[in-house]
Amino acid sequence: FNLRDASECCYQRKDGSLFLCAFFVFFILSLNYSVVGYISVIADVSERKTLLIELEKSKQMLDRLTKNLPAMIYAYYLNNNGDSYFSYCSEGIRKIFDLSPADVLHVPKEKNPLFNRIHADDMDMLKQKVILSQQNLSVWSCDFRVDLPGKGIHWLHGESFPTRQDDGSVIWYGSFFDITELKQSESILKALSQTDVLTGVANRRHFDDVYQRIWQKKQAEGGTLSVLMIDFDNFKSFNDLYGHAMGDVCLKSIVETLSKSIRGGSDILARYGGEEFIVLLAPSTLTDAKAVAERMRNSIEELDIPHGMSPHGRVTISVGVASVADPGEHLTAADLSTAADKALYRAKAAGKNRVEIVALS
Repeated sequence: FNLRDASECCYQRKDGSLFLCAFFVFFILSLNYSVVGYISVIADVSERKTLLIELEKSKQMLDRLTKNLPAMIYAYYLNNNGDSYFSYCSEGIRKIFDLSPADVLHVPKEKNPLFNRIHADDMDMLKQKVILSQQNLSVWSCDFRVDLPGKGIHWLHGESFPTRQDDGSVIWYGSFFDITELKQSESILKALSQTDVLTGVANRRHFDDVYQRIWQKKQAEGGTLSVLMIDFDNFKSFNDLYGHAMGDVCLKSIVETLSKSIRGGSDILARYGGEEFIVLLAPSTLTDAKAVAERMRNSIEELDIPHGMSPHGRVTISVGVASVADPGEHLTAADLSTAADKALYRAKAAGKNRVEIVALS
């Protein structure tokens, strides 16, 4: 028998209704391959054709729906042997990964250009979350970075829902969104939450977080640590005499000058409340810290900001310094800052515009 290619035709039933059929012709061949007859078969394919048309309409609708979404919609297949690929990918991949669907569809992971664009520092995290999702059939959700040619680093959010197939393979149905602007907004909000609005230096909350982290590190690894407590002398009377607006201007000018005396790295200057500020120096011996404190005191004095209610005739500061080397378990971070605060009190009691120091053991 020799099968001839089928052709589709439209037929009319006795009742006048139309239906679609596939027309097959089977040729009967003799032993010397000459045609001795044929068999024709007509099969009703109306239902199958209708389903195919509906399927194509659904695909076209899905493509239209996803084309203008600011996201990549996908289906990702992974079998028990570790073979994996995208079995579906929307046009959104052009916006998200700067690739076309043809670049990634059914392409094995090791050859897929999409994975080459994921930031190297985030790849292990993504792999671990995929393994966990595969094992527990839990939702895969992750924020990660991609490095797009000519566009730089972008942040993406991925989320997908796994389903296990009868053969044990897993298919994730999900999406990728670009969240770069959201991450930038989060960074700005985080910075604002850590910053004193008036002076622009760290606020007390942020200082306490950094201080505790560094203190624990010094307790574990050893090293020197110093805290400076700074108070602007007679600042209330400055506000009473010149007004709060001038007081704010003066405060900002002084803080800007103090900032120039600290180093980068883990050193931090923060507003601790009102006109009181705190400095963390790490690493720093008592000698180092005293030198920084004296430099700060001199720099404010040299600003020569008039203060008619001060016995010094200008704006000055007092500084209390406390230092510790290799803090043991018997000490806490609060012990060091309290010691610096007491040293500050002694400096103010001794006439202000001076530095007092103390070493903890």
